Amino acid sequence: MLVPKSPHERERETSLSDALVAWAEHEIVGRCGGKLDDLIGVDEFRSLRAIMFLMSSRQSMLARIIDSDPFKTERTALVREHMDSLRTFDGRTVGAWVQTEVDENPGTATSEYVLSLLRSGQKCSGYICCLRSSHGETTVFDGTHRLGAWYLKFRRGQSVDPLPAYLIHTRKPVLLFS
Repeated sequence: MLVPKSPHERERETSLSDALVAWAEHEIVGRCGGKLDDLIGVDEFRSLRAIMFLMSSRQSMLARIIDSDPFKTERTALVREHMDSLRTFDGRTVGAWVQTEVDENPGTATSEYVLSLLRSGQKCSGYICCLRSSHGETTVFDGTHRLGAWYLKFRRGQSVDPLPAYLIHTRKPVLLFS
């Protein structure tokens, strides 16, 4: 269970749309480069354009979120104690994801990106997006590369800051990718 461990990790309620806009903005910058304001504007339609981008780039993930019946969204922070309860969007543990995608496949785009995040020594930027069903599963839908770098820091005995996350609570279990 994701339970805040200290005052700076306390959960703060927010909205699903805030979580989706943050995810979309991270996707837009990462996939399109450039300045966010130039890409989606700064007017009253900014959030709508961000979510429309997410709908076109991550429609299968977004459909799974909606089908899981979200009812509450919080900003929180993940700490070491959460590591074993987290699953990637295909159901793997974080350790299994890192083993398959990074350790066993050196030189791939995924492996190189995770290792570049690790080598940079920078804090994780942006929130990752997690779903927590009323059945207890916590699934990471966005931020797997950042989560992998965070995991590798733990595995290597490096000091690690809490990982900021949006936690979307759902009534139904999330349909995983296979």
